[in-house]
Amino acid sequence: MATDPDPLDESASDEELDAALEALAPRLERYMLFIDQAKDPTTTGQEMRQVGGFWKKARQDLGRSRAEVAEQMNMANADLAAFENGMLPFQDLPTEFMPQLSVALGDPTIFDRFISELGWISIKHSDLFNG
Repeated sequence: MATDPDPLDESASDEELDAALEALAPRLERYMLFIDQAKDPTTTGQEMRQVGGFWKKARQDLGRSRAEVAEQMNMANADLAAFENGMLPFQDLPTEFMPQLSVALGDPTIFDRFISELGWISIKHSDLFNG
């Protein structure tokens, strides 16, 4: 039987981390509800997954590995995986995180596209999206 990768193991592949997080996600639904209410009653797990999913797709579309982007952002691969999979609350991110992620991906216009496509989230949480 295969074991889940250690999320702190920087050598774990994107696929291994995604699979481990997807396997864990059903057990985290209660926790996500707790986050929704405890961190910010107006932030939902669905919003966090939409935001993370947008950035994950952008990274994949550009052919960048999560490990190289995490290194460029000076953050743990597991933290970027948690963000991309909607498990890192907006409130835990510095306001400059997404504009910096856009630059780290090599396309500073991605942040503008994020605002354009998911603007309702950025308006709802304007204090967190000060690109």
